[in-house]
Amino acid sequence: MHEGLGHKKITSGSLISSLVSESGLSHTLNSTIEYTADLTHYSIKPDNKQDLPAALNRATPNGNYHASAHWNISWRFNYQIVNAQCKIQSAQVNLTSQMLMPQLDVGFNTDSQTRDTFNEYYENLITHEFGHLDFGVLAANQIESMLLDQTTMAQCDDLGAASNAQAKSIIAQYTTLDDEYDESTSHGRTQGAYIHDLLN
Repeated sequence: MHEGLGHKKITSGSLISSLVSESGLSHTLNSTIEYTADLTHYSIKPDNKQDLPAALNRATPNGNYHASAHWNISWRFNYQIVNAQCKIQSAQVNLTSQMLMPQLDVGFNTDSQTRDTFNEYYENLITHEFGHLDFGVLAANQIESMLLDQTTMAQCDDLGAASNAQAKSIIAQYTTLDDEYDESTSHGRTQGAYIHDLLN
């Protein structure tokens, strides 16, 4: 059995964790891929609607950003020798994701205007973050297909090295697309994920 690991850079969140549903993803993950997703919330306590940007900046553990989404892919495969040729008999790809999002502090009383504005921002923000996770889904699907369709080689070590190199290349490709997604959406602003645009 051979194993590999590739990832998009992770920054850690904290506080309340729960599972993320796949329902927010635009692309379908192959059913044979194991997927584990974690959603972490940090709490904010805005004084009013106009205080939302400052409240988010005070509370976020993510530097200048109010949310983040990251994905990791690992894989392993088993060899089989057929007619003196090494082939990949089976493969398992695993996708994990981590998302960090804000939430209004549980039990914190705020006016309906503040709550409605935050809820709109949250929906736009999580839509943007799911867009990041979609690149992990596409990469995981492509890696699985590549491994299962890999051509045979005389030496299993050569086959393993070639397969791992191709998988890492796929991850690099989708990491670049993931970064370009932020640029093309101005880190979500074109999707409504910019709190100052919602304060008018």
